[in-house]
Amino acid sequence: MNTSSQRSYFSADRDLQAIAERDLWTAVFLQAIDDLTGTKGAHPLALQKAAQRWFESTSEEPRAFLWLCIHLNLDPAAVLESILHTARPERMLASPK
Repeated sequence: MNTSSQRSYFSADRDLQAIAERDLWTAVFLQAIDDLTGTKGAHPLALQKAAQRWFESTSEEPRAFLWLCIHLNLDPAAVLESILHTARPERMLASPK
């Protein structure tokens, strides 16, 4: 394999890895929305509270809501607005603020 072929191979491998990573984090994000809203069935209150804390966090550490929005190129405020508009209010927890 020549150098050009190697670069192309490794570049394609990195692209596939990036796609797989994005898909994984998208699934995590969708699960967090479901945990918060309970739209796919009843969830224990503790799970909903944990999801609410995750969405309200201001941390940008890896795996935090804001980090994930940055990673997925999403606007955090728009995401939260969308969740609040599409969720069934009776399943949402009241914000502690």
